[in-house]
Amino acid sequence: MKFVINKMMIQKVLLSVFVTISATMQSQTLEEIKFNEIAHDFGKINEQSDEVMHLFQFKNVSKNNVFITKVETSCGCTTPEWIKDTIKPGAFGWVKAFYNTEGKSGEFQKYLYVHINRPDYFTTLIIRGSVIPRPKPDYEKSKFKLEYGNLAFSENMANFGVVMNTEVKEKVIHVFNYNDYPIHILSIDEKPDFADAILKDSVIEAGDSIDIILRVTGNKMIDIGDSYNRIAFETDDPAFPIKNLYVMTRLKEDFSKLTKKELKNAPKLKLSKGPTIELGKHAVGSKFTEKVIITNTGKTDLIIRKVTPNCSCIKVNKSSFVIKPGATFELIFTYDTINQIVAEHSKHVSLICNDPSSPEINFTFLINITN
Repeated sequence: MKFVINKMMIQKVLLSVFVTISATMQSQTLEEIKFNEIAHDFGKINEQSDEVMHLFQFKNVSKNNVFITKVETSCGCTTPEWIKDTIKPGAFGWVKAFYNTEGKSGEFQKYLYVHINRPDYFTTLIIRGSVIPRPKPDYEKSKFKLEYGNLAFSENMANFGVVMNTEVKEKVIHVFNYNDYPIHILSIDEKPDFADAILKDSVIEAGDSIDIILRVTGNKMIDIGDSYNRIAFETDDPAFPIKNLYVMTRLKEDFSKLTKKELKNAPKLKLSKGPTIELGKHAVGSKFTEKVIITNTGKTDLIIRKVTPNCSCIKVNKSSFVIKPGATFELIFTYDTINQIVAEHSKHVSLICNDPSSPEINFTFLINITN
């Protein structure tokens, strides 16, 4: 009980000190300048106003000259202006508060901190109101399905599917500006080396649309198999300046242009078992391995480009390697049943290689996990 009383006493003392300091700071600030108001409510304003302004006036109520050293704001959407002259005793000065409504909606409350030539003291001004969003024009929502900031997109995911390493593919993204002011695409900030974004026009006028052509070039792609990449556009859309579009591809090696001689001398993959492998019953929490011997029965190097399990419960001893003609490699799969549920499972591992007759092998592991 003694501790509680002491704690309460300390809190009361600290509160008393805080109130005293606050009152002192306020009174000392008001001894120098006195505003006719410290808060202004704009009420309901339309977004298409673009910018609203309120003038705060003050009087130098001291016996000394004062001047404003700086005015800070709580948000970049609020811009201050203030009188730059020295205010003599009894004279008046002003501070203007500009609020940018573009891209805003709903209620707001922002602060301006007015500093004068008295170190460590400032006066806080408040502006508040509610922005009514500008009406959006009707547009073909079956074509522009996704609203992204102040723009509408036909999609933001370009799925190219299979891309051969010998081909170039394109997809078109349609973009519509449903506002009454133009939006500019300023730059392309990020993209993979194999992809290009082609813009016929970087300005999207109000109520108008443009097309963005996304192009992927197979021979510039490095990773065989699935990839997921971002293309980032910088715009002057106040809601979401950075627009991200995503590119999905599945790169495959094109063997269709190989000559008969090249096909005859090509590598050839042979498995000791699989691709469907029965693992039987294993208790939950157990860990075991399964081995598959891969033999290259062809006449040139067999390149295993990627071995990818679809589950973190399966690890491989090597995800890429080369097998010389006539040689073998022991591919070891380590299966960990920890955190797996008791049930029959089917897990998959894909293997991609340069064998023209079997460029992709999909292993299926069947396992019955028991208690």
